[in-house]
Amino acid sequence: MVADHEHHLDLVGGRTLHYAEAGYPHSNDIVLFFHGAFAVGSIPEPLPLTLRERRVHSIAPTLPGWGTSSPPSNLRSYSKTVCEDVATLIRHLHPNGQNLLRLYIAGVSFGTVAAQMLYGAPYDVFPFGDRIVGLLLVAPYSPFRMHKGYTKCLSWSRYFSIGPWAKHLPLNIVSVIRASRLKDRLSTPEHATGFFREQLSAHMTSKDKKEYEAWLLAKGKSEMAFEDEVGEMMRQSVEGTWAGFIQIPKVLHAKWGYKLKKLGRDHEVSVLLVTMGADREGTGMGDWLAKHMENVERWEVQGSGALGWLYMMDEIWAKFLAHTDSNPHVRVPMPVPPS
Repeated sequence: MVADHEHHLDLVGGRTLHYAEAGYPHSNDIVLFFHGAFAVGSIPEPLPLTLRERRVHSIAPTLPGWGTSSPPSNLRSYSKTVCEDVATLIRHLHPNGQNLLRLYIAGVSFGTVAAQMLYGAPYDVFPFGDRIVGLLLVAPYSPFRMHKGYTKCLSWSRYFSIGPWAKHLPLNIVSVIRASRLKDRLSTPEHATGFFREQLSAHMTSKDKKEYEAWLLAKGKSEMAFEDEVGEMMRQSVEGTWAGFIQIPKVLHAKWGYKLKKLGRDHEVSVLLVTMGADREGTGMGDWLAKHMENVERWEVQGSGALGWLYMMDEIWAKFLAHTDSNPHVRVPMPVPPS
């Protein structure tokens, strides 16, 4: 079993993809995890027990424009960039036996966008789409072009940062202004840790804070060390470029490469939607997704805020794999004869 190792993969056109990996590199069970905003691809050490017992190969790509992963080229949409980058990464890490792979796609917050793009992509765009057996969406975004009432899920501040008017103003000006205001907050490790602590305070309920402290104790981590670690990751996510942050509204309003109502039975996979009960945005968008996706199990964690998932990932992974294993309606990828 390999520990968490960080790598860079050279891509076509001079672009670069950063990723982390851990687990069992020769396993046919691959977990692809997509991070949220102000993060990079990383894997906890040790790997969650459920994933170790399944002997998976865990891979966490850094999304385009974050950290040291290149933003999309001007000739490619975000959805095609994600599909092509991930397909290249899978071919690189698993050059043999690709027809035997089983993909478990997962994302949290903004990372659920990339996860849904892979899930719905035509197979000529993402050739490993027929290898997907499970989809995990934690604190999800819904596709704004399909979810006409998405604005009802937003607070006023979020309405102005990612709502309808943000997509119409030229040059991503709303995000550019927000980035200029946040740069100092993430300019040093100390500033970034302070910013993360503010986010914890704003987006965790009293229930969350008690369970977060218990989780840290169980993991043998001090609160200061963990928050320093996350703060440093947040700083690294925008150290070289703010392109990933600036393009968030554009990505949310863009075409995601598929339409839910047109997906056939060949795209049916086991879906687990995890939302935090006190998170209005994630819960509202989760409601819409639950109504419009097939084979969905909904898990709403009552009393938890938008960052409540942070200390729950071990439990979420266990529930996700158990749900995927027990879902009788989901196709199981069968070996495809080599062409």
